[in-house]
Amino acid sequence: MKYSRGNILFLILIGVALFGALAYAVTQGSRGGGKGDISDEQADIAASQVIQIADDVATAVSRLQIVRGCGDDEFDFANDVHVSRVGGTPLYPSGHNSNAPTSGRCSVFDSRGGGVLPKQTPETAKEFGQTDGGFATGSGGPIVAVIEGVGTSERDLVWVFPHLKRPVCMKINEKLGVPNPSGDLPQDESDGWYSYAGTYAGTVTLGDDDTVLEGRLAFCTDDTAMSSPNDAYYYKVLIAR
Repeated sequence: MKYSRGNILFLILIGVALFGALAYAVTQGSRGGGKGDISDEQADIAASQVIQIADDVATAVSRLQIVRGCGDDEFDFANDVHVSRVGGTPLYPSGHNSNAPTSGRCSVFDSRGGGVLPKQTPETAKEFGQTDGGFATGSGGPIVAVIEGVGTSERDLVWVFPHLKRPVCMKINEKLGVPNPSGDLPQDESDGWYSYAGTYAGTVTLGDDDTVLEGRLAFCTDDTAMSSPNDAYYYKVLIAR
């Protein structure tokens, strides 16, 4: 009887070990073979979420232009969700745009204006540990840049989500019909950003280093201006000028 119980215990231990090995193999496989520790399905879902967050901001800007008569220089993006990398201070605090109406009617994240809930990129989309740029991981914000082939030569208002996982950015391009040359992100150099604060200054041009980006209102790139490997950036035009 004792011998039988010993065999049963031995078989149970083997079963536990095999189950653990199987669970580990499944977990490793779901991480997408080393592509940023994210599965293809997770990248697809995260890509849709990133696109939607930026689209919500763009829709609010358009609505405020049409319904509230907000001018290109009157938009306020004050919020405490999107913060700087160093210190975690808000990138766009209250009063960052002195041209914005004090009534809040042109404030994108204010209930008196656009009423958009400010959101960071989802956890699965974030590339942690970046060393370049002023944005904390997951944070984004409005910048001023000329988008090649969009509008005139005037500078445009653009939303940016920097430091995304590469597979997520590639999925974003797939969803938007933007080619990923040779199975990787199209390359573009940001040349340094100019944050939006009511004025359209700076010399930044985006979408001019790869012809597949020309005329695009939204796209993901490998930003060659960044020295760290976390250089996948999503851009969405809010106002084409």
